[in-house]
Amino acid sequence: MSKWPDDHWFLREWRNGTGRTIREVAHQAALGASSLNNWELGQARPDIYDLRTLDRYYKAGGALVSLAQAGRHRCDVLPPRQRWWLHFRTDTGPVWAWIRPEGDRPVQIQFSWGIFVGEATANPNGTVFTAPVSARNPAALVEANEPVWIDLGEGTLPPYLDLDFGEESINRMFGIQISEAMRDVLATELKKILEHGYRRSLFDLIVSSWQSTDGQPETRDPGVQDPAVPRTTSSEDSPFIVLSGNQYQRIREQACYDRLSVRDKLDEHRFGPPIRKSAISRLEQGRVVADRNIRSRLDAIYGCDGRTACDPVKVTRQHDWAVVEVPDYWYGPVWIRLQGAAPLEAPVRFRWHPWERLYNARIPSLVTLEAAGPARPLCVDLPRSWTLEAGMGYRPEATEINDGWDIVPGAANYVSALYRPVLLQFARAYGSGLRRLLRRLIGNARASGGSIAP
Repeated sequence: MSKWPDDHWFLREWRNGTGRTIREVAHQAALGASSLNNWELGQARPDIYDLRTLDRYYKAGGALVSLAQAGRHRCDVLPPRQRWWLHFRTDTGPVWAWIRPEGDRPVQIQFSWGIFVGEATANPNGTVFTAPVSARNPAALVEANEPVWIDLGEGTLPPYLDLDFGEESINRMFGIQISEAMRDVLATELKKILEHGYRRSLFDLIVSSWQSTDGQPETRDPGVQDPAVPRTTSSEDSPFIVLSGNQYQRIREQACYDRLSVRDKLDEHRFGPPIRKSAISRLEQGRVVADRNIRSRLDAIYGCDGRTACDPVKVTRQHDWAVVEVPDYWYGPVWIRLQGAAPLEAPVRFRWHPWERLYNARIPSLVTLEAAGPARPLCVDLPRSWTLEAGMGYRPEATEINDGWDIVPGAANYVSALYRPVLLQFARAYGSGLRRLLRRLIGNARASGGSIAP
């Protein structure tokens, strides 16, 4: 076996761990035995539909698909880096991250995941960190002291896979604290679980205490007034190609898609209007493709975190606010270009409900931030003499402003409601052990200056 397992190794070990033969799996999953044998030997590769069939057969919850995609390493196309933003597509449900250092020595990492922060160590052969629940907003951040590759997946990985499962996984809750920004907001929910968790069913308690409509998301951003006459300032010039045609092809193949299955996925409603039949072929030949936002749509499908796209998005002006309309399918970096006349320097307020940030900008400037779900328009309060252009994708020359965001005044209930499913899933995952876990988390918060008290 190479330094990191390949996709065919995962398929073989997953089946061996269940104790089934190739013939049994092929017959029960309605697949060809010879095809399955070739996949496990690495003589052929299954497409995305075959992987989903096997995933359903093993009841893997998407973990087999994600792990097979991770096993087709994209290291030859996408470079390693020290700072990764990870985007979960759904709330609740188990998730994992496979961290693989570029070098041959252990790497120290720090992570900020939803309501939790902590530290961990990734071994040279790769380490898998797991959590019993996911959260979409804000995006998870992993910072390493040396370059690493990270793949993200859903579902539960079986213990019989020969992978290094990190001792600091969120499942084991070792050395993890509640993030400072979340302590006050979640204090009520944490104390509620702690005080009443043993008096009756923990599940029934949380469900009954959270059935009120208080704290439900608002329908519009309170910082944006109704527009008088919306003015569109969209940047519609042709986006440049980040990768060569051959690199786009390799990214697609490593994501387990053929051209037809990619086009079917792109034609889904949430990914925008249908594309031409020749669009994928033209793109992979390095030719000009006019289909709108095709690179960002492919980036979202392939899970490349904005590294293969740089597409513009629509911006409208509503009084002092510029509204950046990021598509629902996009989870990843968003770049903002500020230009205009005097004043040359001014505070700019970014509001992405329920978060906001005040940034002292100087024109011209280019900044980048991470889009996380549930999707809402990004609103930017800037001087009337300034203009704004925006787009999706990674811009290495941009200044990152992902740190220093606060909760929008009056949005504490929204944030609390946002994380109720997360805490509920933790309660279901830990059962009676949750009381001890919460006491330690509350203790960590108090020791570091938090206001949560039992």
